[in-house]
Amino acid sequence: MILELIFIGIFVILITLGILLVKVWDYYCDDAGPMACWIIGPISGFIALICGIVCIIHSNPYYAQSVGYAYQEKVNKLKNEKDVLESYHLLTEDNGKTTFTSDITFEKLETKDYYKKVENYNDRVYKFKVEIKTWQFNYKNPWVNWFISPACFSVSDETLESLTYTTGK
Repeated sequence: MILELIFIGIFVILITLGILLVKVWDYYCDDAGPMACWIIGPISGFIALICGIVCIIHSNPYYAQSVGYAYQEKVNKLKNEKDVLESYHLLTEDNGKTTFTSDITFEKLETKDYYKKVENYNDRVYKFKVEIKTWQFNYKNPWVNWFISPACFSVSDETLESLTYTTGK
């Protein structure tokens, strides 16, 4: 909201200065001043218009619902992937080689591949947690909160913490 007001204020000031400069430059009969004013004014107005549109879109409850749904689907996808990782169990074969096998996918993985899969999963969870918490912190910032959808609060801290998978190494 504050940024939008600043852009509107800048736009009004530039239009006022443009009108004053046109009057002053007309008095001195120079054609360079009015042209600069007529370029700067519309550019600042365009910037204020774009910021206003972005603020309105992000404050729209339907947009917030769709973003909240996307976050919930991402949480569900990560939970399903965690369930698959939890279904793996250690299997020792006759040759003494240990592998992991899943009860859900029936996939056999070597130990290093299993731990690599867990590491990749936890990296995606970490990036998702950082994304959500960044949006939540920025929503509380009065300088940028109009550009952020309130859907970031649809994912609770408990849900974020429950996504991390530890292997017990």
